[in-house]
Amino acid sequence: MARVVLDLGKRPYLAYGVPLRGRIGSLESEVIEEFWKALSIHLGATVHVDVIRGRNRHHVAEATFKALGLALRDAMTPGAGPGAPSSKGLLG
Repeated sequence: MARVVLDLGKRPYLAYGVPLRGRIGSLESEVIEEFWKALSIHLGATVHVDVIRGRNRHHVAEATFKALGLALRDAMTPGAGPGAPSSKGLLG
């Protein structure tokens, strides 16, 4: 079980709470955190990634990427009010 929360307000920051250590197949799990850092910087987003529950490294990593897809969909879906869901009136 993983949670990803995004703020697309042009303020890159990563809070990464994923306790992955060791290999996932041939991939060193520390590389995954580097992906999240690069995503935050190049997207200009504040990104919070947390694992709530899970032990299997492959399933934990997969859950974070699935949560990213859901968070991006939610962040880009127009809300009920006028304009962008931001105090600045725009998304990054």
